[in-house]
Amino acid sequence: MDGLLVQAEQFFTHYGSIFDKGDMLVFSKFFTEPYISLRPDGTIESMPTNESAKVCFESELSRWTDEGYKRFLTKDYDISPIGRNSMLGHLLIIQRCPSNFVMGNA
Repeated sequence: MDGLLVQAEQFFTHYGSIFDKGDMLVFSKFFTEPYISLRPDGTIESMPTNESAKVCFESELSRWTDEGYKRFLTKDYDISPIGRNSMLGHLLIIQRCPSNFVMGNA
């Protein structure tokens, strides 16, 4: 199990690094088409292609940066193996801004 936790932490460290670099072309490829996002306000956004996800994430990063976004962090991993090559994970994703925290679960 510790190996899976290490793999999950490494994956999300890389995931967050790509997001923070603003490389949304690469970041959007983390998602399978079509991608559906449950937004913090409860709305659902459908992105039928990686290109539409790229455009959406570019807009989000720009908005968050304007609001003081600094970096992508994760913690509190709970990982369960699924077969030999897959895992199911639950973790807390934290977007830190200077004056507040915006948190979400994944």
